[in-house]
Amino acid sequence: HGAVEMDQCLRCGGVWMARAIFQQLSENRELQVATVGYLPPAEPSTHAEPIHYRPCPACARFMNRTNYGKISGVIVDVCKEDGVWFDANELRRVMDFIQAGGLEKSRDRQLRELEDAKRQLAQAARPEYLPASSDWTRAPGDPGSALVRIAFDIFDLFT
Repeated sequence: HGAVEMDQCLRCGGVWMARAIFQQLSENRELQVATVGYLPPAEPSTHAEPIHYRPCPACARFMNRTNYGKISGVIVDVCKEDGVWFDANELRRVMDFIQAGGLEKSRDRQLRELEDAKRQLAQAARPEYLPASSDWTRAPGDPGSALVRIAFDIFDLFT
């Protein structure tokens, strides 16, 4: 399709794209506009597709399913070594997400999450979180235990 090399399945409407090509496409607005012009119009989905893991067309290993940009709501199949598979309409939806500033929003969100995690770790390292000698002898799960407070703070980092 123009300057972007991709393979399209005529049966299902899916699109396969090498990683390097997709990287170029995601960074170049002119290529995005040209590529979207080649794609068929998006059709609304009338039913939920069953979840299944696809083998990579290049290496035959199963690909990972991931929410593109972590916030787009478009679940794509990714082979870390070879490329990305987009089901019908997914490439158009990813391009719409990128053109609407979705990648910038995703980066901002990730930066906020990292800053929050750093702040929580710094808070957990403050002296009031360090266990007093009597805390070591308290029963596990005792809500007054500094160790329990630290464990809950660490758990909150990952949830």
